[in-house]
Order: sequence, then structure tokens, then C-alpha cells
Amino acid sequence: MNKYIPYTDEQITRANNTDIPAMLQSIGHTVKREGANWRWVSGHDSLMIKGNTWYRNSVQIGGGGTVNFCKQYLNMNFKEAMAFLLYGEQGRGFPQAVVEQKPERRFELPAANKNMRRVFAYLTKERCIDPKIVSHFVHAKAIYEDAKYHNVIFVGHDENGVARFACKRGTASYAASGFKRDVAGSEKRYGFSHAGKSGKLYVFEAPIDLLAYISLHKQNWQQDSYLALGGVSDRSLLHFLEQHSNVSSVYLCLDNDRAGLEAIQRIGQALRENGYIVTAHVSHYKDWNQQLQETCRMRDQHIQKPEQTLRL
Repeated sequence: MNKYIPYTDEQITRANNTDIPAMLQSIGHTVKREGANWRWVSGHDSLMIKGNTWYRNSVQIGGGGTVNFCKQYLNMNFKEAMAFLLYGEQGRGFPQAVVEQKPERRFELPAANKNMRRVFAYLTKERCIDPKIVSHFVHAKAIYEDAKYHNVIFVGHDENGVARFACKRGTASYAASGFKRDVAGSEKRYGFSHAGKSGKLYVFEAPIDLLAYISLHKQNWQQDSYLALGGVSDRSLLHFLEQHSNVSSVYLCLDNDRAGLEAIQRIGQALRENGYIVTAHVSHYKDWNQQLQETCRMRDQHIQKPEQTLRL
């Protein structure tokens, strides 16, 4: 009988954070850069990968965590994946391959526009975000309009109020889903957020959904905490919890699709094991901004589709 090897939380996190394109290249696979992502050319060529997350366009299914990737696409079980990614449990971590190594770019926020008329109109008119909510985050220096392209910039700050992360969202064509990209040099452990004094933290995939949720639940919202992950990775969530010991209850408000629901189960289990009260709070629609927009459209008819809440 094979001896069971108990893994620490640190080991599991380290294995799950292994860069997938680098790992694939190191074992002989071909990956090709496409924008901010990588395509697995010698495997599932519809699979787009970024860091330790992926999305398979052919079946419209995504996921996160390198251990899960090894189980799903490299035919490994959990123990095999952990031993592989931790280099035979030597405590050294998986040797990362060199994939188009470039000099690390210094983080620098895009220049701000003299006004933010276009961004304000985009958020309040097209996205239906409450103007007072937008104004709060503008005054907190967490939202602004860039001067060159008039994108909306969502900013994440560190514990000292210094900007460490930013993502861009195009405002030119909402119908085409718009342009989305992180600012070069961003530190992913700092997400777009608001820190309140209560023990409640609401977690979202995107800043737009965070703002939409607050717009739907405005009463005393500032007393609670809110965080956008920028996807389904829990990296910024773990850091936020480390820095805010007052949080005891986490509401996972991720997208109502397969990737979001799987992330709710994965993240929820890890949080429960660490003593947090976890609730899945899911929109009736695909995401919270879609629910907000539908709510605005149906307001005259006094119709409201229910939200879905489940204690995990």
C-alpha cells in the first residue's frame, strides 16, 4: 500500500500557483503567446492559459489551480500531481521553465484624463451602477479615466494606500464586450476592494460585478468589505484575509457559470477548513451586473428575479 503523504496548506498553495505554460514547456509541450494568454499548441489547442488558470474555448469551460490542471489534462491523481509540482516532495518547488523571459516592468498607472465624463457615463448609463457608488470609489482613487484611450481604470491599493494593481476596461463598445487587461507590473495579490469594519467580506470575479452588487444592496454597504479577484484565482483573497483579521464570514458572489460555481466550491472548502463561515451568493443571471441591468429594465413592471443563496 502506498503511504499517504499529508500536504500542508503552504505546499498545496505553492503547487497550485505553478505557472502552467512554463510547466508544460518544461516537459516538452509547445505553448504560444497570444496577447496576455498562452495557447497549448501541442495539446488542446483551444485551451487558453494564463498563469495557473485556463479556459477551453471549444467547450466554454475554464478552471484554476495547477493541481486541478494536472488531474484534468495530464492524467494524474492528486498525489501524483503534488509530487510532480513539488519536485518529488523535496521542498524545492517545481523548476520553472524559461518562457520568453523579459525584464520585469515597473508598475505605473496610466495617465489620468482631465475629467471622467466618458467613464462616468459608461458605468452609470450602460452598466447601471449607482452614481453615488461610482463617486465613492472615485474619491477613494480606486476608479478613474485614462487620458489616452478613455478606459476605466480600476485600482487596487496595498495596506499603506499605495497603488499596486490596476486593470483596464474599455468603454468604447459595450456590445462587443469591450477591452480588458491588467496594467503591466500589477501585483495580483492586491485587488480592487473596499475594507469595512464588520466581519463580512463579499467576493466577486470582476470590479464591475462588485459595483453592481453594492448598487443592488446599498443599505449600510460601507460597513462591510468587498473584493474583486480579477478572475477565479484566490490569490488576492488570501492576502486580503491575512491583512483583515476582522473578517469571519465570506460571501462568494462569483459568476453563475461553470467556472464560477466550481471556484465557489474550491475556495469555499478551503475557507471552511480555516474556520470561516462561507455562503455562496449567486445571481439568477450570469453575473451581478447582468442582474443589475435586468433589474433596471424591469423596475417599471415591479418584477425582480430572485438571488440564490446557499450556506456551504
